[in-house]
Parts: sequence; structure tokens; C-alpha cells
Amino acid sequence: MLLLERRRFVHQALNLMSGPVAPVRETVIPVMAGSAVFLAVQMLLFWVSEPIPEIDHSGWFLNSPRGVLVVGVAMAGVGGVFGSSGRDGVIKATMSASGATLAMMATLFAIGPGTIFPIVIFFGAAIIAGSVALGAAVGIMTRQSLGTRRRNRP
Repeated sequence: MLLLERRRFVHQALNLMSGPVAPVRETVIPVMAGSAVFLAVQMLLFWVSEPIPEIDHSGWFLNSPRGVLVVGVAMAGVGGVFGSSGRDGVIKATMSASGATLAMMATLFAIGPGTIFPIVIFFGAAIIAGSVALGAAVGIMTRQSLGTRRRNRP
């Protein structure tokens, strides 16, 4: 009898613990992934960019079309991965865009925001959000098309 009661207690405890795990998967992991990808790409841009005399931080992604393209493609890839991940793909993609935007703002304030930082934050967030949305849309459509083909097979 005691063993049966212990099993019930453990089962109830595991059921209580399974609830908070889903929000972590839907929020914390995508936020961290989005911020990690942005920081990795931005650090790569700082590393490979040649100095320009008139610009303090020539590696900042908004200072060159190449930087905007590289960050946009990377964030679209993140959006595509999270968008194709299942029924919560849109939530995960949105959270990854939020994480990347937070990382962008932290990087901006670390290098010195300058006088037009609200405009920089707006355009940077718009580029990140648009790229993630495009990637998520492609990921969702890819997942749906692959799911449709599997159902129609004999």
C-alpha cells in the first residue's frame, strides 16, 4: 500500500512539474536563440569589417547594406526554423525576434548609442522583425506542404 501511495505522489508531482516546462520551451529558448544568433552575426560583422574614417563603428549592421543583408538572412533562418517547429511556431518566432531586438539594443548601448538611437532601434527592430516574419512564413508554408504530401500518399 505504501508503494502505491508513493507512486501516486510521484505521478502527481510530475504532472504538476510538466506545466511550467512548456512556457520555457516557447519563450526562453527562442529568446536566447534569437539573441545568440544576432550577437554571433554582429560580432562577425565587427570582426570582418574594414574601418571607415567617418564612421565610428563600421561593423554595426545598419552601417552597410551588406550588414543589413547578413543580419536579415540570419534572422530569416531563425524565423524559418522556429516557424516550422509546430503549432507554436509563430509564438517561438516572435520570441526569437524579441531576443534579437534585445541583443541589438544591448549591443547598441555597449558601443555608444549616439544621438539618433531611437531611430536606430526602430529601424533595427523593423529589419529583425520583418526578416523573422518572412522566415517564419516560409517555414510554416514548407511544413504545411510537406504535411500535405505525406497525407496524400497511398
